[in-house]
Amino acid sequence: MSIPLGMPSWPALIQQLKAAIVASTWGNRDQTERWVDQSSHLDWVAEVLRSTQPDVFATRIREIFRWTPTPPVSLTHALLAALPFQGFWTTNYDTAIEDYVSVFDRHEPRVVDFNEAVASTSFRTEPSRRFVLKLHGCVRKHTSNLVVTSSDYYALMRDERYPRLLAQLFGRYTILAMGFSLHDKDFRRFLEDRYHLYNRGCPTMYAVVGEKETCDLEANVYASKYNVQLVRVSEANDFQELGYLLMSLYCLVHQVDSSSAASSVSSLVLQRLHRSGKFKSSSAPSSAPPLELEEATRLLATFEDPVDLNAFSTLCAEKDLRFSKAHYRLLGQAIGGKLTCAAPKPEPTPEDYKRVATWLRYRLETIPVDEKPRYLTAHHKDIIREYHNTLVSVLRYPQGWSVLIGDDPQRLHRVIKYFQQEAQWLDWVTIAEPAVQSTPDDSVVFRPLLRSLLWVFFWTRRHHELRDWLERYSSADGEGESSYQAKLRYMTPANLPDVIKSLLAKRNREYWEDSLLGRSCARLAASSPADDRERNLRSAMRHLQSALAGAQQGGDLVEVAVQSWYLACVCSDLDETGSAEMHLAEVRRLDEALMDRKPGIAWLRVAEYRVERNALGVESSSASRRRAVEAMRALGMSDPEDYVDNDYYF
Repeated sequence: MSIPLGMPSWPALIQQLKAAIVASTWGNRDQTERWVDQSSHLDWVAEVLRSTQPDVFATRIREIFRWTPTPPVSLTHALLAALPFQGFWTTNYDTAIEDYVSVFDRHEPRVVDFNEAVASTSFRTEPSRRFVLKLHGCVRKHTSNLVVTSSDYYALMRDERYPRLLAQLFGRYTILAMGFSLHDKDFRRFLEDRYHLYNRGCPTMYAVVGEKETCDLEANVYASKYNVQLVRVSEANDFQELGYLLMSLYCLVHQVDSSSAASSVSSLVLQRLHRSGKFKSSSAPSSAPPLELEEATRLLATFEDPVDLNAFSTLCAEKDLRFSKAHYRLLGQAIGGKLTCAAPKPEPTPEDYKRVATWLRYRLETIPVDEKPRYLTAHHKDIIREYHNTLVSVLRYPQGWSVLIGDDPQRLHRVIKYFQQEAQWLDWVTIAEPAVQSTPDDSVVFRPLLRSLLWVFFWTRRHHELRDWLERYSSADGEGESSYQAKLRYMTPANLPDVIKSLLAKRNREYWEDSLLGRSCARLAASSPADDRERNLRSAMRHLQSALAGAQQGGDLVEVAVQSWYLACVCSDLDETGSAEMHLAEVRRLDEALMDRKPGIAWLRVAEYRVERNALGVESSSASRRRAVEAMRALGMSDPEDYVDNDYYF
């Protein structure tokens, strides 16, 4: 397979090692040369060189298989890499296949040798990353581990881990074997091990062989005994027919007629290789449609997340870019039915952003908002989460915002709830700040947009920014904005006695006012003398219990969870561990019912730490504290350590 790329065949490799022995001989060179010429066991020559001159052996192996900075283009290797094989295993030492795979995949493949493969329970641990298993070693790693000599080969065959690895390969995958001779000792060993391990109870293997190498009688034996289907190709023109076979297979996989698509598929494959900069540049094939290719690639670049291949095909069809899926897959990196733009990414146009924004808007409109729910379901969040990065990118672009949100408060409500409940608060700030500044004050989306920004500043304790934005939009004196003025007053410790006094004076308090009163008492307790501390905490518990009863009566699960959280912290500070654990269990139960809202999980970590700290002490709860701090930092909280340790009633 690698010979057209300039790599030596096995006999040619041994001949080069023979020359290395003669060139490096320091004794009787004539005698050594006669022995080399008369040697009938070529791999024994390699054995002698490795045993007597290991440094010369390693250097020569690296020189022989050195991969040039810009190797020649091989359409056969490119099609192999472009096909959706889950992995590759080879006895070659060179790095050709992994270099080609890296062009067509989102990541570099995971390259493992025999020892690395058997060291783990499964060498294919990352579903999004294909593997390349080098059974005889890799020249890019340690040349001392290469299976070259007779002793290397026999040591591998005697290793009891070898059949287990083969069992893993043969039992899990349908295998297409290429580049092996039917009489190759490795190939025969593979077949015999496979036969004894599974008989015919494993997936069919397909072996591509030269048509002169076998006959119908032998092919029938391979099929009936070994469950191996031989695919015979002509040896003419260095197995040129092999490329046609892979092209037909590629088109078959993508359900497109190879007779009509082969030329354009070849063009796109070569375009990918050319753009990667890893291979010798060649002029772009004339059969490639440059304008359509550019438009489709630019549209794909608008997506910051992998996009469903079917959806992308539909988008392209709307622009009258009528490629087949086989073509679309070659525009980027395709894994698991998802497509990502290949680097370098072209700059999308405003029209591209508008088209993708329209597509995202249709997805948002599948989420019901008739009753404006306090939280989205897990399914609804999944709809948006799949294209989170794309959504952020499009919303930052003015024309994208205009199409996706416009003056529709319902679409804005869906997006705000998603960013709040997924704890993507800092992303929302980067979107909402310029959007507020460019949205007219009389727009129906202005106030909810401004309040969503103030909400983030309040809960992340970015008080200075909250004050600045309230002063900047002092004319926006809606109920929501004025409530943040009151919250700023509550946040100042010096104002706590006045806040408590004014709330106690109210006869018919709402449950949220009871909650604010309870939290104010708890915050006041933190700075009170010991005698007043317990009294203030008892007052906090009483008011928070009233708030909890009001939230339960109103059926608001979010507020029930919030008040239970505060009660868990108060009970913990009063050393009532049993009651604290009871409220904590209620928070966990409600959090699960609320589809694991990420902010709720972060605050849960804080309550768990407070309960554990008061029960076990500071040193024994250090791991719990670390989890709580990390959770609050992930929300964008300023000074999360101070919040977790001191101001958790905020």
